[in-house]
Amino acid sequence: IGPILTFPLVSFIGILTNILVILTIKLKKNEQFFTKTENQSRMFDYLVINATFNIIECIVSSFTLMSECLGLETVFCSKIQMHNETQYFKIYFVGYFGEIMKTCSVIFTLLFSLERYKITLESENKILLKLSQIKFKWIILATLLISASTSFGKIFEYNIGDVYVSQIEFPSLNIFRLFRDGKWFQIISLIFHYVINDFILLIFNFIIDILLVIKIKEDLKFKKHFLKENFNKNNSASSSSSSSNNQNLILDKKFNDSLNEITKAETATNKMIIYSLILYTFCRFPELCLYLYILFADKNQTFIIHSLGPLAINVVEYLYVVSYSFNLFFYFKFNKNFRDAFKNVFH
Repeated sequence: IGPILTFPLVSFIGILTNILVILTIKLKKNEQFFTKTENQSRMFDYLVINATFNIIECIVSSFTLMSECLGLETVFCSKIQMHNETQYFKIYFVGYFGEIMKTCSVIFTLLFSLERYKITLESENKILLKLSQIKFKWIILATLLISASTSFGKIFEYNIGDVYVSQIEFPSLNIFRLFRDGKWFQIISLIFHYVINDFILLIFNFIIDILLVIKIKEDLKFKKHFLKENFNKNNSASSSSSSSNNQNLILDKKFNDSLNEITKAETATNKMIIYSLILYTFCRFPELCLYLYILFADKNQTFIIHSLGPLAINVVEYLYVVSYSFNLFFYFKFNKNFRDAFKNVFH
């Protein structure tokens, strides 16, 4: 009950944090922090678009309580819950349109990860290079079309409730009835939606982030080896001079400082990726598990699903909205450029 009642608060926090992400990156006085190279600039532009879709989805989610009834009059019950307009609003705006925004956000997170991975590559990848040459307006349009297509099954998740039938849920959860009624088009649409939006896109993100962690470790190993070689060359050259002890001390300090700087940067990036993988899995993967369970549950469990399903769905959607606030905290904690730019916003 607590998560459902605090939906507007969590949505507000998501809106605020993502606005701060956009301000931090796009303010003119912060250009120096994010436009060092064309690749970095595009990477952070993906993050800005991702934050924009997060804001829209948080706004949509803030309307969740319009169609909720928890314990009738004892806890909270929307007075307009039974209205047909409210039920259609939940199905098509909160459900379908909100899912489109959610999918767009996931796709731009994937694009951000791909661009970040491309920056670490020594040689240009032809596919990633062509992707980075496409104009943003076409990428956004393609993302919206893909999201609208893959999210279409969300429309079949609920039915308009009948006020003359004994029920407290409006609209009523429709998923568990689909197999019983043999509505295979709706079933396939829903499965396609869950698998594409909640599984495949998430797995792609995981794969890219894991590849990035491996690449960063390889780069760190190479940089350490390169530094040691240069240090040994300079050390052997300076050992023949009269002031070799002082020069060796200076070289030692420079070597250690450079090594520490590289290690800190690479470790921070690895931590950010690993923490984001853990938190996003915790907040987003339960939605897929719950929906697939409800869809394929035994017919004898219909009563349990009908009673607890709507509440469980609200909880996993609540976790999903919570995840929209992560970007600001991750980048402030682990990215020095972002941290400096964020501080600069308030100066």
